[in-house]
Amino acid sequence: MIARQHSENSAARPKELSSKSQESFWQGNLGYPQGVVLVAFVFLLGMALHATIGYRISAQLNPVMWLMAIIVPVSLVAGRIWRKHRVIHWLTGIPVAVCVTVAVGLLAFIGGVVPQRVIQEQLHAESIWASWPFLMMMDLMLVNLVGSVGKRCLPLNYTNFVYLVTHAGLAIAIIGGAGSALLLERDIVVLFPGQPTNQAMKANGTMVALPFQMELKQFHLRTFPPILAVATLDPKAEGGVSVKPNGDFVKTGASLKLGQYKVRVKEFLPKAVYGGNGWQAAPWKTAAPAAMLEVTMPDGIVKSGWVSSGSVDAPQEHLRLTEGIAIVMPEPRPKEFRSDVLVTANGKSEVAAIKVNEPINRAGWTVYQLSYDDKAGAASAYSTLEVVRDPGIGIVYLGMALLVLGSLLHLWNGMASKEKGAS
Repeated sequence: MIARQHSENSAARPKELSSKSQESFWQGNLGYPQGVVLVAFVFLLGMALHATIGYRISAQLNPVMWLMAIIVPVSLVAGRIWRKHRVIHWLTGIPVAVCVTVAVGLLAFIGGVVPQRVIQEQLHAESIWASWPFLMMMDLMLVNLVGSVGKRCLPLNYTNFVYLVTHAGLAIAIIGGAGSALLLERDIVVLFPGQPTNQAMKANGTMVALPFQMELKQFHLRTFPPILAVATLDPKAEGGVSVKPNGDFVKTGASLKLGQYKVRVKEFLPKAVYGGNGWQAAPWKTAAPAAMLEVTMPDGIVKSGWVSSGSVDAPQEHLRLTEGIAIVMPEPRPKEFRSDVLVTANGKSEVAAIKVNEPINRAGWTVYQLSYDDKAGAASAYSTLEVVRDPGIGIVYLGMALLVLGSLLHLWNGMASKEKGAS
């Protein structure tokens, strides 16, 4: 009897193992392997969207925003009502959270390491943060977060409240970030003196009306003092000339060492023009810097002459030492440039100074100083500004505030529990 029972058990075991081996990948316990597959599918879906409809098409913005608007309530309700369902429990649980967080971290790492120019040229996307794969991955993270909030919303005790504040804050920040990526407007305005305008140009060349008007009153440019450099004819170099600059600023009486040449600055004119009597000081803002140099060659021969970077009102001049070598004065680097702009909004006008890294904010738009006519320098007849509107930034700030609040509450609860245990 014992041998017969053992034989029957042995015969039943292969059938049991066979049924388990035939069990589908999605029919067993859902965990990390399924989470990896889900994340890979969402990433490939994002790549497919990128390949088919492109990086950003205006007609696609509203459907995407509607999709996000649907995800939040559906995930919240599903996470609460069907929280015990194996798929919903897995979709709003830790395995999916870990997998999607790792994927988002990897994409963020790529976006931070790979130069944005490479992403724009190779992927034809403005940035990783606004690409379809990243947005789709954030949608999956949003489903996980909002569903877990619905799962933990009741009973509303202190522990669940801290959990809700923290996770809801992160979800709100993601929604705001997605809104910024999809709806961010970054346009160009070119201002001319005496020509007020409220028109900005988008990247595709179309014009958009701003809720305020701007007019260039005056453009200001300040440069660093000029430097000197040795220019050598070199067919392999860009432009056929190899330039090795010296880091010292030019000033009267200065002695410099440019490679094997000793240079003494006999006279330096910060603003000068070239006339019949040579270089002369001039108060014009479009005048060019010029310097009289005395150069001692390696063989002891001394050569002297004027050098200048030139400007719209003065020619460029260099001091030739040999047939293929000369001392030159590169164009001084800009130190500060700003635009004094007359801004009219809601019937009120005021002059605002817009500098690099010092923008102004008007009617929900941020106005940055971008560029100017660098060939004309201080005589630039126009100023190029960038106007940026980010409708999602306020939502991001709200989410981050909730996230910080939840973290502080969690920390305070941990300290209180520790003190209670110690007493």
